[in-house]
Amino acid sequence: MMIYYFEDMWIGRPNRRNGRRPPIFSINMWNFYESVIQDLPRTNNSVEGWHDAFNAALGANHVSIWKFIRFLKKEQVLQEVRLEKRLSEESSPPRRKKYNDHDIKIKKIVENWSKIPTVQYLRGLSYNI
Repeated sequence: MMIYYFEDMWIGRPNRRNGRRPPIFSINMWNFYESVIQDLPRTNNSVEGWHDAFNAALGANHVSIWKFIRFLKKEQVLQEVRLEKRLSEESSPPRRKKYNDHDIKIKKIVENWSKIPTVQYLRGLSYNI
């Protein structure tokens, strides 16, 4: 059943002493409460975006080792340029407004988690993720 999977993986199954067994993935690993409060990223989309661009730039799934090495050298130069821009405090490209709006809404919901019913809290988060 799906509930057993959820309990085993994320929150731990109830035990006989009114507690829960430890889950496979600790809550600290997947809970983003502190990240939201501190305005830190909640996802690794930037890494996924880089990976997609990397694959697209290679142009094939199976390339020769020489093509791969040439590509890595070009990628290193590109990343060094980006690092220099960041170090010189040149601004990053702006995020889309809709993502900023979602972040603001999510933070507001998370900051008020103790003041609203659990179902309303979860529903509010689900609408904005």
